[in-house]
Parts: sequence; C-alpha cells; structure tokens
Amino acid sequence: MMRDAIEDFAKQFAYDPLVVHAEKLPRVDAFVVAGMGGSHWAADLLKIWKPDLNVTIHSDYGMPLHIKPEW
Repeated sequence: MMRDAIEDFAKQFAYDPLVVHAEKLPRVDAFVVAGMGGSHWAADLLKIWKPDLNVTIHSDYGMPLHIKPEW
C-alpha cells in the first residue's frame, strides 16, 4: 500500500479541478494559512519562493489579531 502511494505520487499533480462559476468568486489579495507543527510547512516554502505574496502564516490557536472576518 505505501509502495503504491510512493509510485503514484506524481499522479497527484495531474489533477485539474474544474471551477464552476469562477467569475462569481471574489478577488482576494491576502491569505492566512493556519497550522501547527508541520501543517504550515507548505506555506513556509511558498513564502520563501514568493516573498512578495501577502500570506500570513499563523501557528497558534485562534486567528491573528489583524484578521477581521467579514461575516
């Protein structure tokens, strides 16, 4: 089972999702990635690769104080 997961790893990147009604989605310019332990490592790598992205990486309970939900 683990061997199959390793051998099929590249297939995960072949997924091409279809976004229905994409024109109705709001445009955003800031993101929060929340995770503790290794859960935010992908966001850490993204921030290193593209430091100009407006990404807040939050690794604590709750949400960052500067984030104000609009709901």
